[in-house]
Amino acid sequence: MESRTFWHGALTIVTLIVCYGMFYMARLLIAAAADKMIETWTDERGEESSESSTEESFPILIDGETFTSHFESKEEAAEFVENLKEATYFSSIALGLFAGGALGDIFESRIVISIGLVASGVSLIFYGFLPETVHFFSKPYLIVTCALVGFFGGFGWPNIVKIVIGWRPERKSLAFTMMLFALGEYSGRSLLSDHFIHFEDYGFEFAFLAVGSVLVAYSFVIYFGIVDSVKDMSFYVPQNGHSEEHHYHFDLNLSGYQLYLEISMFSASLLLIRMVDFELFYYNPLLYQLGTVLAGITEGAISDFIGSRSPIVGILMTISLITMIAGYSGKSDASILVTTAVGITIEGAVDLIQGVIASEVGMAATKSNNINRVGLVTGIISFFGAVGLAAGRIYGPVVFKHHGFQTTFYIFAACNLLAIIVLVKRIVPDVRSFVRSVKHHFERNTASKKEDVQMAEDRF
Repeated sequence: MESRTFWHGALTIVTLIVCYGMFYMARLLIAAAADKMIETWTDERGEESSESSTEESFPILIDGETFTSHFESKEEAAEFVENLKEATYFSSIALGLFAGGALGDIFESRIVISIGLVASGVSLIFYGFLPETVHFFSKPYLIVTCALVGFFGGFGWPNIVKIVIGWRPERKSLAFTMMLFALGEYSGRSLLSDHFIHFEDYGFEFAFLAVGSVLVAYSFVIYFGIVDSVKDMSFYVPQNGHSEEHHYHFDLNLSGYQLYLEISMFSASLLLIRMVDFELFYYNPLLYQLGTVLAGITEGAISDFIGSRSPIVGILMTISLITMIAGYSGKSDASILVTTAVGITIEGAVDLIQGVIASEVGMAATKSNNINRVGLVTGIISFFGAVGLAAGRIYGPVVFKHHGFQTTFYIFAACNLLAIIVLVKRIVPDVRSFVRSVKHHFERNTASKKEDVQMAEDRF
């Protein structure tokens, strides 16, 4: 029975990792196609020769042929696309995370994820494929469809977390399992990087058609192939006694003020961490992402081993803060190591908070209210993370452009420091609890060895 449970659980986790990669690939596609969309919406050969215009399009006469530019300049088109893929998308995904988490606590999570995949895939096709195919252009239409891609894309993460919890009821290796989802991001980025260029010969719109269709198709895999919890399986046998996990894991016996304080602390901290737009600086996205995956899995394994979360988050953020302040040298080649270290440590902290810690706070809320709240709490905390990410993507490039590398890094360092301060109330008690547990474990082992020696002496 244990073997069956393990393999069903492993297959479920792999299926969810692929699903997470699908949602992530949709997000990357909107960003990857930005330059091609700008080229399509503006005519590079004759923008200065525009003689007449309407509100939405600008006819251009070149060599006896008429071309249409939807913007007066490439800069105007670039600004519109930038607002689409940053402000519109990330504000929409923030709302989707909250709504998806709430719906996941009412309905089965696999149903909510399936709806998110179908709706996000269809919206992606309507956003990038349909307008180019029928030669239709409308700014409000693009804003709405991009917002729908983000909103329904947010349905994925809170419900993925809830299903993982359903297959890890004793929280065994929970952090390690959650950190494996970074593989989904890496796979999504790798697939898009390798294959997007092949679509350029036919038109970027076919990339939207392909990715959108894959999202819709994968919804059937989730709907028919996933079970929300191991407890729903006929072969499941509850474990008697205590979990094998360390007893100083996150305390689930929280209620009222304590519970709201935990949610507020981790939401505020995640918002501040996400405002550190480290992606603004990294040089090799795939190599960086691979480093993030390996570091994240290691951090998750350590967190499970010591049985505590927030001290690891505090250590990661402290390392990134020190690296930001002490590692800056003003040289682009030296900053490669600095920004990579900052990105990996911050990504690890983000994954621990919005995955492991959010789920455990949700379990505490469920235990306190006798109503499932894992999806809602995960959605709330992830909502603030998405808001912070949107803010970082908007103000980061602006500060970088007008004030340079050093000023931007110091602002990011200030956000990082505030995030640590916010979590001090949780980190300090957890460190004390961990030290006491280690001390107690050491004393118990010492006493046991003394008893063994005394028994051996008594025999002689």
